[in-house]
Amino acid sequence: MTSIDHRVVVTDRDPAGYTQPGNEAPTGMVVYFPDGCPPVTPAGWPADVDYDCSHGITVCPECIDSWRLDHFVSDPVEVPAGTPLTIQVSWAAERAHAPTRS
Repeated sequence: MTSIDHRVVVTDRDPAGYTQPGNEAPTGMVVYFPDGCPPVTPAGWPADVDYDCSHGITVCPECIDSWRLDHFVSDPVEVPAGTPLTIQVSWAAERAHAPTRS
């Protein structure tokens, strides 16, 4: 059985990404699988959340280097039961108010 009790924070390396809203949010928390991303929907995965493919929306030791090509990836942490699978953060409002650099 694959456990879904670890998360990592991923942050877009491209500063322009910080103005993208919604699913293209440049910062987010995603599931980390210490034993590898499962090829099919893992046990305990909520029925209302699509699990399209391994490595696509989750991170593991096998795919973390590919994630790091265009993201900063935090160290994995164990989270308590009930922690959301993902949290996406957009910075568009903050960037709109940021002073312009010359």
